[in-house]
Amino acid sequence: MNDPPRNQLTEQSHFYFEREYDLNYEDYVVFENQEKLRLRSWRTSLSLMIGVILLFWSYTFVLGVLLLGMLGIEILKPSLVGMTRKKFSDQPNLHGPILYGVSNSRLWIRTEMGQQSCVWGNLVSWVEYETWLRLYPNEMQPLNFRVDDLKEGGVYADVLEKINSTGATRRGR
Repeated sequence: MNDPPRNQLTEQSHFYFEREYDLNYEDYVVFENQEKLRLRSWRTSLSLMIGVILLFWSYTFVLGVLLLGMLGIEILKPSLVGMTRKKFSDQPNLHGPILYGVSNSRLWIRTEMGQQSCVWGNLVSWVEYETWLRLYPNEMQPLNFRVDDLKEGGVYADVLEKINSTGATRRGR
């Protein structure tokens, strides 16, 4: 009954995991498209609804046509893939082998361009795609881990527990 208060951070198990990935363009497109798809689908639905409503009144009809026209151009514009390819090629820190790591106290990334690390308290948000876990620390580039690699390393549950203890928000919900 008189148990001493427990410090959640000292109760956590000690873990360490790092894996080197050679992030290719196809993996990068998965991340970018997943994030844009969430935003675009919400924005597209809202724009479509407003555009149709504007068509019902004669004094807003032109605005409705313009909004729906811009929406059509946005949906059909083929340059999105080209812009993603350019964005990937303009970021030299994503090319070549990238070492991502997590432990019970830190997150880190090492590339040929340098190294960044932070404590778990700097984790702002995270998202889990089909096969990837992506962590977004404050003022660092996102850290990418294959879920299967984390599970194989025996640290997947520890990483999720650590994420939940930081209060970081989960994207896509």
